[in-house]
Amino acid sequence: MESPVDSQIALVVAMGLDGSIGYQNKLLWHLPDDLKFFKQVTMGHALIMGRLTFESIGRPLPGRQTLVLSQKGMDAPNGVLVCASLQEALSKVESGRKPFVVGGAQIYRLALPQAQTLFITRVETTFPSADAHFPELKPAGFEKADEQHHPADDRHAWPFAFERWERISG
Repeated sequence: MESPVDSQIALVVAMGLDGSIGYQNKLLWHLPDDLKFFKQVTMGHALIMGRLTFESIGRPLPGRQTLVLSQKGMDAPNGVLVCASLQEALSKVESGRKPFVVGGAQIYRLALPQAQTLFITRVETTFPSADAHFPELKPAGFEKADEQHHPADDRHAWPFAFERWERISG
């Protein structure tokens, strides 16, 4: 039986037009407005991520509960909960916090079937060197609820769009 929080899972991802999300455990771009958007959307909530994603960030992000999925376990700093499964992580999300899955590719694949909302920053370019990709999104299960375009400028090398997708019930 699903717990009530399961239906509230949101995924937050920045990806290229080809679904690329990373190379050698690093982001493929630096988009200050995307980082600001990520902070705005997730502040006060719970971040669920894989071990490699946590290691790439290097620390728990302030103002958010941090849950790291690792089947092998890991030494985690104070305030970081290590969980063996997505369901365990969801069961440990503190009351009043919404769970946001923030990567990497394996964790997105696990969480996508349960996700209610997708926050996608679509970077309008491709990254042939990428070695991590967001799972194929079947738009039939979701509808785009919002989209905001941002042109390239002196702080952003590529144009991008913030998209919010909601699961279609039924």
